[in-house]
Amino acid sequence: MDNLPLEEKQELDYHVKHIATIVYRNTEPEKLKSFEDIELLVREQLLTNVGPAMMEKIFRTEQRSSGSLTGD
Repeated sequence: MDNLPLEEKQELDYHVKHIATIVYRNTEPEKLKSFEDIELLVREQLLTNVGPAMMEKIFRTEQRSSGSLTGD
């Protein structure tokens, strides 16, 4: 991922900022009072929403490209 073309890096940055906006809009203000609070919120979202969604998409894409139905 270090060698992402500029266009794809910009697209990734756009989507990351969009995710941050959604999380911000749906978070109680008291959970945004300190850097530590925000860091915990981001980690929680990565572990519970973003990471699993990315894993599922990558897994399904790989299954289709390899013709595997079991994920092996």
